[in-house]
Amino acid sequence: MRATTHRHTYVAKIGRFLRPIEPIAGLDEYDWEKLFAKNSDHLLRFLYGLPVEVQVGLAVKVLKRYLPTFEFHHPDDPRARKVVEAAELWLKDRFEGNARLQECRLGKYWEPELYWHFLNAVSLLKHMLLHWAEDMFRSAAATVDIVSNCIWQRMDDIWRADNPRDYEAEQVMRALEEKLMVYEDQLSEEEKQQMEAEIDRLVAQRESSQSGNVVVRAVAYREWWLLQQWMQEVANSYPTGVRLSQRRFLRWLFGSYDNWERKSSR
Repeated sequence: MRATTHRHTYVAKIGRFLRPIEPIAGLDEYDWEKLFAKNSDHLLRFLYGLPVEVQVGLAVKVLKRYLPTFEFHHPDDPRARKVVEAAELWLKDRFEGNARLQECRLGKYWEPELYWHFLNAVSLLKHMLLHWAEDMFRSAAATVDIVSNCIWQRMDDIWRADNPRDYEAEQVMRALEEKLMVYEDQLSEEEKQQMEAEIDRLVAQRESSQSGNVVVRAVAYREWWLLQQWMQEVANSYPTGVRLSQRRFLRWLFGSYDNWERKSSR
């Protein structure tokens, strides 16, 4: 017999993140990031065991919320809308929806790079419907990542507009850190030291990180508040959930539920 849990518990836990107004500016970056990450864990436990149609409904809801912003900046890029419309069709007729999804071509879904989070969420939705709809754990994990990516996309947008200098510096830092990690064995000690020194210089010059930006935090709170309202409605209809095993939670924690098949697909 499956162990059960109560979905209202996770609604309340996300409510604790939202309740005090003071942490918008008061918490240090490390503590705020920990709280933010915990929300995704709570959402996973909330979604696990729900009918996949409910999960897809949430994924479509958050993607449609950001879609007008993407299309405003990229009016000639129909990829995201086609996947969202195919998902809506899938909710009515899986056979027809799957056929429509097969026709959706995302190409290099990570381009344009400024909208990577949103387009990654679109790619996840397509792959989830075609390959993970019958996998209770992977469908829940993918839905959480779709939600999180859409929130991160808004946070990126706000940070880029509010403090473009620090935003650009962060992109340079991430590129240097990735290069250090990927090409560690091929770089000379002098090259490594130069790159590390440049990272230190950029850190010292910035006013704040993304998670330390008050405007970014306020937008993140708003998005989680809207999500909590949806969770409350679902919890009223499906109050009893299925407890997530520790093994599956660790798969989620280390991102191993996703695979290269999805990331390399077009």
